[in-house]
Amino acid sequence: MPAKNQEAFFSGFELGVKEILGEKKTKEVLTVEQIVNGSPTSSLKSLKTLKDRNVKMIVGFPTSHEAVQVAKTTFQDGFLTIFASAGHSSLSEFGPTVFTTGESMKAYVADTSNLIQNRFKDQNGIFIYNLQSLFSMNQKNEFEKYFLESKENKISVDFVSLNADLKLDPAHVVQLKKGKYQYMFLSSYADESAGILNQLDTEKIDIPIISNSSWTTGDIELIRRIISEKKAPIITSAVWVPGGLTP
Repeated sequence: MPAKNQEAFFSGFELGVKEILGEKKTKEVLTVEQIVNGSPTSSLKSLKTLKDRNVKMIVGFPTSHEAVQVAKTTFQDGFLTIFASAGHSSLSEFGPTVFTTGESMKAYVADTSNLIQNRFKDQNGIFIYNLQSLFSMNQKNEFEKYFLESKENKISVDFVSLNADLKLDPAHVVQLKKGKYQYMFLSSYADESAGILNQLDTEKIDIPIISNSSWTTGDIELIRRIISEKKAPIITSAVWVPGGLTP
């Protein structure tokens, strides 16, 4: 994940630990390993370094891609593990030593489906997913499952994948320009969505967009200019604990 995102998550965690333990104790118990090399296996390299230091607990790896990779090892080795924000549904299968502060994917899908039915009733939607993203594919699969199993589902939506350039193929652009769809759901991370948003901007396509909860925590600077110029609304759907702080 982008270094800026890593730093944001770590800063929040460090502040929380300092508030509970104090600065002196935090320095004694907290060790950090950050690898920024663009490799899809950076998380495993970071985990190995931490294990070699004889740590007792693993905290971090906030996106699903890293979390799922790391969880397999920490579960097998018996490490207490807390992921910050990761929401992949498979994390619930690793047992009582693996936790995430992220929302339940099933709860997210159900709540977001209710939002769509209330906000875009009797309208056609296009659900965009990224074949290269573990999180996006998990979200797409859970939505498809929910739509098939839910007796109350009245949502009309087509599932469409981004191409290798993380953009829409021309045929789908034509459909959007002809008004086939009245809203769009983007399951890709904010920094992965720059390509399609630039494409929509170039083609002068401006329809309501629903983004997933990663847009509330991720780096949106790559898309800030585009979304600030949109007239149609952008809705970020996220699950919050009742009584908790809201953004």
